[in-house]
Amino acid sequence: VVDSTGRPVYTPGASVNVNTLRPNQRFGAIYVTESSARSLYRSMTATVNMRQRRYTMDATYTLGFSKSYDDHENGGFSSGNYVDVNNLQNEYNWSNIDQRRQFAANGVFFLPKGFELSTSMRFNTGRPFAARTGVDSNRDGITNDRPLLNAQVVRRNTYRNFGFADTSARVQKNFVLPDEKGTISVTAEMFNLFNAANVETTQT
Repeated sequence: VVDSTGRPVYTPGASVNVNTLRPNQRFGAIYVTESSARSLYRSMTATVNMRQRRYTMDATYTLGFSKSYDDHENGGFSSGNYVDVNNLQNEYNWSNIDQRRQFAANGVFFLPKGFELSTSMRFNTGRPFAARTGVDSNRDGITNDRPLLNAQVVRRNTYRNFGFADTSARVQKNFVLPDEKGTISVTAEMFNLFNAANVETTQT
């Protein structure tokens, strides 16, 4: 049944509980497991490694995308997140772990008088998320429905989070014990030097 907004619904009215329409009311939802979903991942990676007497540096850049029907492989067969069991095609979109660009780098610089300066950096574009209505809009007994846009249910993971950025550093001084019996290291570490917000939205 399609309501006045164009959304497929499972009961004739909001006052009708979906459980009262089940052939056998002793059972709630009944799940059918089938191998019909698919996922797709494509990427390109570039890596640079440098090794010198005074420093070492590594950097990696990945450009890619990931699409899937669902991302609940750790939740078991009874935790499907689809909105409409009769329209699984609307679930095929960016996966929860899709990140278009990822860059990571680290380096260690060996300074005079036993000092070492090291840094690590990680930057990536945001992951997708799905907008939610916050209520059981299609009245199927599961509160995970997405809003309508132009009389169509919005696809899963249509929207995109902010990206992530982190630059951290460490300064270390090594002291050699008398008679070279060992080394003591004094370290100062600084995280998120540029105070990036790194706010992530899981759903709205």
